Amino acid sequence: MLGVPAEVLKVDGHMKFCESRANSGNVVTRGFCSNCGGRVFAKSSGYPTIIEIYAGTLDDPSIFKPAEDIYTSSAQPWAS
Repeated sequence: MLGVPAEVLKVDGHMKFCESRANSGNVVTRGFCSNCGGRVFAKSSGYPTIIEIYAGTLDDPSIFKPAEDIYTSSAQPWAS
């Protein structure tokens, strides 16, 4: 996922949204394409100025390099 400032993100088209409560207590909102159901982005009430975009939705995700790993304490043994 690629974190971007919320104020620069512009979404065209129709999105569907799903909200859930994270273990932290924050509300996580996930945005999905209303045509295919593909995940597009997520945002958290704990970080209201950042939107996380799923890299696979970008035309060329290879231009972005990972800068950090998160949730590694709960990763499966096969995820390295």
